[in-house]
Amino acid sequence: MVPCVCTYSSGLFKTHTEATAAYLADFKKECYSLKSEFDGVNVVTNVEIILMLLPIPSKDELVTLLDEKLKRAQ
Repeated sequence: MVPCVCTYSSGLFKTHTEATAAYLADFKKECYSLKSEFDGVNVVTNVEIILMLLPIPSKDELVTLLDEKLKRAQ
């Protein structure tokens, strides 16, 4: 079993600012769609992958911040 955490830019944060029932419904819809895409890739393996989807407002911003922190730590 291998956990796979996938962060991705999501438009959810443009339309939702609180964890409401509507946000949860939209989040589930988005996750099920992404999971279907993930499952549609036919990779033959004997490893079970646990997919954890983490929506964020901007993946580019996250990557930039992480890069800056890594460079400072060197």
